[in-house]
Amino acid sequence: MKKRQTNRRDTNANEPRSDDTNFEAWESNPQAQALRVDLQSGAFFVLPYSHFALAHFERDENGESLRIAFTTHEVRVSGRHLRELGIALQKLAVEWIREVPPRYAALAEKGRAFIERIEVAEIEDEENEPPD
Repeated sequence: MKKRQTNRRDTNANEPRSDDTNFEAWESNPQAQALRVDLQSGAFFVLPYSHFALAHFERDENGESLRIAFTTHEVRVSGRHLRELGIALQKLAVEWIREVPPRYAALAEKGRAFIERIEVAEIEDEENEPPD
């Protein structure tokens, strides 16, 4: 009996690599059904595009920020060259985003999005809050 050898990879081509040699901050996929948000801690969120509410890009003296709101969570992204990420969100074509360690900022490709920090907060339901 002949054994067939397969080339097994530990990572999916659509997954961000966990090693420090990958400086990609996001991945585009026009058929994405949800946005996965990977944090440096190893935690991640999967937010379905059916719950997408808005994206707001802003540039000021401190850098750039992108606010991404879903019905249940708000994602705040800070970094550089985030406009291209916001435009891809307009098409619901962002498969994942992730924080890249700040020590690699200088190594990131010029003109490419670099995400320094991501904050995810649950949106509280105002109907269930007690009145003031």
